[in-house]
Amino acid sequence: YQMFETWHGRMLLRTGRLTEARAVLDGRYALEDGTHAAAVLDAAGIVALGRLAIHTGDPRQARRLADVAEVMLERGTPAVRRHASWLLALFAMAEGNPEAARGWLRAPTEPDARVMLPRFPLDIADEVLLARIARATQDDELAQLALSNSGRRAKLNPDVASIAATAAHVRGLLEPSHASLREAVDLFDPTPRRLELAAALEDLGVELIASQTDGEATIDALDRALALYTELGATWDARRIRSRLRELGVRRRVVTGEPETHGWMAL
Repeated sequence: YQMFETWHGRMLLRTGRLTEARAVLDGRYALEDGTHAAAVLDAAGIVALGRLAIHTGDPRQARRLADVAEVMLERGTPAVRRHASWLLALFAMAEGNPEAARGWLRAPTEPDARVMLPRFPLDIADEVLLARIARATQDDELAQLALSNSGRRAKLNPDVASIAATAAHVRGLLEPSHASLREAVDLFDPTPRRLELAAALEDLGVELIASQTDGEATIDALDRALALYTELGATWDARRIRSRLRELGVRRRVVTGEPETHGWMAL
């Protein structure tokens, strides 16, 4: 049951159902004691909780999970330590500190000092975050790792749209390439991975801003990303997009839907 619920929560996160994912995962772990994450799947669940804390803008939960990750890093098995390092890298990036994130990825948690990806259980979107860290720190080795992992996975799974989309997203970030980022958006669009679609739209908008081309397409991409993040309840991401739009002279008011008053959704 514990294993099923942890996998369930991770899949809900990946499909952008953040409230449901938190309901499934929250309370499953004794967060005051990181030694509870003795198994690799427990560690993966804690990473998922960390992702939820970032996307929903919950700094208190993020601090608690960072403390847990420190314990996991000190006492866990090699596989658990990889999750801990990855989670601490995610928190560092969320705080705007890519150098610290890079340091966590290169922390000597294993004898051969390998970087933390790929980790088990696998998350195909990890390489996008790795590409962001590599680009921000100009780390060619991490960039090549992101390209190699995502490219090989796409080659082995040519019919899986989300895997092909991830490879295109990584290429778009590291080349950089508007065309690859648009390809990522188009490939993610029909899949259930709404967070990844929003992230690809955001990165496309940022690249268009940097190249100072096609202002209408820039605003359209950021608008779509904002709408998705708002719909999913990713308030931290939505705030970031609104800030980018304000810098372009565009103000957007977030309109939320009326809450359900009957049935399961109300509960």
